[in-house]
Amino acid sequence: MLGDSQQGNRGRFVFPIIGGLLVIIAFLFLLSSRGGDNGVETVASTAAHSAPKSPSMGIADKIIVPLAVMTMPFRGVEKMIGEGRARSDVYAENARLKARLSQLSDAEMRANALAMKIKRFETLLSADVGLDIPAQKIAGRVVSENNGPFARSALLNVGTNAGVRNGHAVMTEQALYGHIVAVGKRSSRVLLLEDINSRIAVMSPRSEARAIMVGTNTVEPKLLFVARDADWKDGDVIVTSGDEGVLPRGLPVGVMKQRGADKRGVVLSSLGQAVDWVWVYPFEPIQTPEQDSAQQDIADKDTADENEMGTPSGVEVPAAVPTEDG
Repeated sequence: MLGDSQQGNRGRFVFPIIGGLLVIIAFLFLLSSRGGDNGVETVASTAAHSAPKSPSMGIADKIIVPLAVMTMPFRGVEKMIGEGRARSDVYAENARLKARLSQLSDAEMRANALAMKIKRFETLLSADVGLDIPAQKIAGRVVSENNGPFARSALLNVGTNAGVRNGHAVMTEQALYGHIVAVGKRSSRVLLLEDINSRIAVMSPRSEARAIMVGTNTVEPKLLFVARDADWKDGDVIVTSGDEGVLPRGLPVGVMKQRGADKRGVVLSSLGQAVDWVWVYPFEPIQTPEQDSAQQDIADKDTADENEMGTPSGVEVPAAVPTEDG
């Protein structure tokens, strides 16, 4: 019992002492902050008029080291709190990434299932439902052309030596840039989408509405030959439809802008930036029946020529002459 009473008496004296020390520390900190301001003024006045040092500045110099030592635990606590917040942010970001990974895993499984279904339907129907966009790309550098046959065209430093052919699509990193209209051995000419001679079949992925995008020699081509019941809306994304049989389907072009009741413009995604390097997409268009027939006739003629170079018809081949060995 006596020990408990002594500990209680000690507690009564310890807490007031700690409180008093905290008050003194706060007072000294306040005095040092005021002294710091006066110290700045004193330094300025000393440099200008060689005035004597302020007394408050001397007090600040004496207590600055003890205050720095006393505030070290508080700074450590602040650092620990900051690190704890950073760890909590990392944990939250990790949880978010795990949830996103789970969603992507589900999407991947659904995509794999759809891919298997498509492959099965393709086999049953004997149809090719793959993408028209080729995987192979040819890199080329753009050289501006001032005296060419078109108002808006460009030259590439690649030609037939790299596999470039007429009609191939030319893409920037963002969207369609134009298509090849002339090819040399080491260079090729690109007709840009803005040129008045450019005609490209396009569509809206949202509604599958079709149109022909015609260049106007300005930065904004226009849509023509639009059906009356076509579902076009302002802001629709525009891609190539592949209906003309020259360009692959699905290449990004731009965004449709309604300019009037029956006027529709196209804001090209390839504009607004300097174009240096581009990609040429090799694409073999679907041949018309006339072309197929012509190639078949050539193949038949080659076969007939090979037969004519062989044994003529109606001529008997002499039998082998028997030898002495029988």
